[in-house]
Amino acid sequence: HFLWVWHYALQVPSGDDYVQILNRLIIFHDLPPDLSLSQKLGFFTGFSGGQHRLVFSSSVIVALYKIVGNIDFHTLVLIGNSSLIALLWGLWKYVGSVLPISRNRIAYFLPVALLVLSPAYFEASLWATGVLQNLPVLAFAFFAIVYTSQRSGFFFLVALFAALLAICTTASGMAVFLACAAVLVSQRRFAHASIMALLFIAV
Repeated sequence: HFLWVWHYALQVPSGDDYVQILNRLIIFHDLPPDLSLSQKLGFFTGFSGGQHRLVFSSSVIVALYKIVGNIDFHTLVLIGNSSLIALLWGLWKYVGSVLPISRNRIAYFLPVALLVLSPAYFEASLWATGVLQNLPVLAFAFFAIVYTSQRSGFFFLVALFAALLAICTTASGMAVFLACAAVLVSQRRFAHASIMALLFIAV
């Protein structure tokens, strides 16, 4: 999958890359040096190209620019696709903990790997802006739901953090709050479910 991505991902901006990567970098570069911390954070939490709070992609873009000194679209595409590895690892660990499969576990899991690491994503897998929004949100949402299902106050806070990362990756990530609330209702943890539902409304 990654060889396919590396070969076909073009080293040029496309579509939303102009507004959400290049234009955002120009704005970041031109920020006055005497801004307060809250004003600087506003760059990451504000709206970009009509999109809702693209904190994750803005952070990755600025970090790469600071480290490398330019924007390497190949690297951005690979960073976005690496979230599929995190998702695959999470599925492997979680399914292994809830299903009594010890023998030939890899044979059961192989179809999942083929589904997750698939060129079927096509444009999203090869497009810097698309891959930094549409693939990491899957991993963040998955971990939010998994940690919500653990009957622990600590893991509930971890789930909240993962859900916040999901909504800071793309606006559709807010749906994870409803998914988490559904899990909590099924476990009769109604107070926690109410928190998730209220956060969905607030977002």
